[in-house]
Amino acid sequence: MPASDIRRLIAPRSIALIGASAWTDAVAAGNATIGYRGTVWRVHPTRASTPERPFYRSVADLPGVPDAAFIAVPNHEAPGVAGALAARGAGGFVCFSSGFGELGTEVGRRLNGELLEQAGGLPFFGPNCYGFVNFFDRAAMLPDQIVGEPLERGVALICQSGTISLSLSFNERSVPIGYLFSVGNQSRLAV
Repeated sequence: MPASDIRRLIAPRSIALIGASAWTDAVAAGNATIGYRGTVWRVHPTRASTPERPFYRSVADLPGVPDAAFIAVPNHEAPGVAGALAARGAGGFVCFSSGFGELGTEVGRRLNGELLEQAGGLPFFGPNCYGFVNFFDRAAMLPDQIVGEPLERGVALICQSGTISLSLSFNERSVPIGYLFSVGNQSRLAV
């Protein structure tokens, strides 16, 4: 997949956070920490909306098309969410959800195939993936602490493991980290 195909995903002007409260709340907090200036939409079928934090019931209900989405739903729901994002013309997603090919089971392989099929041509990280931070464009699709400052230049750190990528980001290095990617199972986008 050419690099231009992932630009909307890694430098989003709009983000949809879909699913589990604790994880999507952490992604929202990370974006606030890094100074994200785009639009953040929250998607959850039952969470109560407030004027300060509205929740949409589904991807179809969003007021616009997200450039990037963070999917934190049960594994059997993830393919349908990917299909809804593809139908809307989204830029791509991070599939935080686990329980796919990493299980080594028939069910995991089937769900992985369904995720790929439903995603169509959308680029995505994962499944079973912690996501990424783009310090250049101030965008975070990572459900954990964001350590680092916006940068003009730096290197990309690409890891399979979210834990390893976080551990490395917490260390003082002489080379600044501009991108931090955790790619998980690498079903679509890989190292």
